[in-house]
Amino acid sequence: MKLTINRKEWLRGEGNDKSKLLRSTDGKRCCIGILAQTLGIEDSKIKDLSGVGQIEDPRWPEWCTEMITDADRKSQDIGLAYQFNDSQVLTDEQRETGLSEVFARNDIQVEFTDGVDLEDGPEVEIIQRERIIRLENILKDCLPFLVPGSKVYRNTVRLIGGSDA
Repeated sequence: MKLTINRKEWLRGEGNDKSKLLRSTDGKRCCIGILAQTLGIEDSKIKDLSGVGQIEDPRWPEWCTEMITDADRKSQDIGLAYQFNDSQVLTDEQRETGLSEVFARNDIQVEFTDGVDLEDGPEVEIIQRERIIRLENILKDCLPFLVPGSKVYRNTVRLIGGSDA
């Protein structure tokens, strides 16, 4: 089996308390959430869940559902996959190497890709303009809390296109 992990959609390195199989706030998935998608497991079953133990579905490979207390190395692989995926200290290169080894032990070949980012599409100019407008509004909201004449105040005024008179 082949598993393609698009780095732009891959939720990783944020710690296990923020990791989800499918995080509804931004649509990102941990590596096991990407595996679930590849297996055809519905998003509604995995949305905002932290692990496979909360889902009963026959499509999960056995190594994903076995208890970690089992002495068999493969039974520990689901825990290792979560650890590699969620670690806040690993580099992406270390994370990808570790996950590739875990998945390979379970007959899954992983390919990491950079995928297609929305920023590469024709809507980029509109999206950038909307982001600038949102940032300007945030800065305008902060202005009353800054000390007039300070460097931060002057830079904020400059960024929102006003004058520091």
